[in-house]
Amino acid sequence: MDLKKVNLNLLVYLDTLLNELSVSKAADKSNLCQSAMSGILKQLRDVFEDPLFIREAHGLKPTPKALELMPKIKTFLTYADEIFSKDEFDPSTEIVTFNVVLGSHGELLLLSKLSSYLARYTPNITLKIVWISENLNLDELLATTTDLAILASFLPHGKMINKEFLLEDEMACTMRTSHPLADKELTRKMLIEAEHVNILFIEKALNKQLDPSNLKRNIKITVPNLISALEVIRDTDYLAIVPRCLATSLNEKKHFVIKTLPFPKKILPYRCCITTVYAITNHYYGL
Repeated sequence: MDLKKVNLNLLVYLDTLLNELSVSKAADKSNLCQSAMSGILKQLRDVFEDPLFIREAHGLKPTPKALELMPKIKTFLTYADEIFSKDEFDPSTEIVTFNVVLGSHGELLLLSKLSSYLARYTPNITLKIVWISENLNLDELLATTTDLAILASFLPHGKMINKEFLLEDEMACTMRTSHPLADKELTRKMLIEAEHVNILFIEKALNKQLDPSNLKRNIKITVPNLISALEVIRDTDYLAIVPRCLATSLNEKKHFVIKTLPFPKKILPYRCCITTVYAITNHYYGL
């Protein structure tokens, strides 16, 4: 087996499963949701080409293969713990690749500055950036293939996730400069009656902050990200509700107008956080 193709973090979860003999108990022990642990077990079965556990009335029964692996895994994890407990992370000399999931704020506002810092101070650190997907399982990603994520704070996650606040934005309404509403004060009635381009994750943020029944928008098209939405409104009379800072950063040529949303109270802010698992946070604290 080629170790370069195997995520060794999976062995930590296999050890927990062997100790608990229950997916739900192993999930609780790892501060993950049960579906995330089930996904990890599926990955383990694929790696070892063995069921590893057989479901019984009162839990899981290890297969002969799992019992054979058990002492080897415990030995491996003991040595790994000794290695990491003695080593200190020095970003100026460390050779490592970080797998990072980014949302719009991370990609458009932070990535260039982060890249500049890494190029100057950490010449041997590389980043592999992955765009956020619609069916994101943050717990499973951070437990397996991803080191950190820079995402909206409203995304669901388990207890093992560590979040550190980065920035705060507010929702605003954008439209092209020739839109009939561009020179008018935006009202709730105008907002509801207008046609909209919808962004998947913005919709989730709005539903977290507002009663959806009070904001029934006439959605004509749904797109996966902010850039697609702003391209659509350049050539249509659709409106797009987006984070203000992102819209401002992409409006250098003044192709569209940014307006405050017409609500009695300021809409709850759109918060962005850097998100990791605690093990990663503790080991790479010096970065």
